[in-house]
Amino acid sequence: MKRTNKTYKKYGYVEHTYSCVYCGELADTLDHVPPVAISANLDLEMKHMVVPACRECNSTLHDKFLLRLDDRAEHLLNRYKTKYKKHDSTVAWDEDEIEELSGHLKTYIRGCQHEYQRFRDRIDHLRQRIRLSEHDLEPLD
Repeated sequence: MKRTNKTYKKYGYVEHTYSCVYCGELADTLDHVPPVAISANLDLEMKHMVVPACRECNSTLHDKFLLRLDDRAEHLLNRYKTKYKKHDSTVAWDEDEIEELSGHLKTYIRGCQHEYQRFRDRIDHLRQRIRLSEHDLEPLD
């Protein structure tokens, strides 16, 4: 179910477009941290933070017992590295090489390159998120 602006405003978000707090993709769902299912199953009163998330990150996290954003980001990083392992072996084509191709092969290679870049961007965003979280935990001198 796609979230409307009204739903986002209910949780304090006022902008029209949101990026996934984990991977940077366009957010189309809201993730509860910690998951509502955990507090419901344990019959606990917990404060929940609601953050914008893309559908893939939200469904990958589901009701994992990960209570902090950086723990959830680390879990996603490990899952995506495994899931997208085949993309790591993708050969990078330069634009001149692609231009020499024709028809469906050209379209296919461009699509593969786009997916590879999307994968790299998501992984980089997750790594950045984790690095920033670790920096927040360093003692101040």
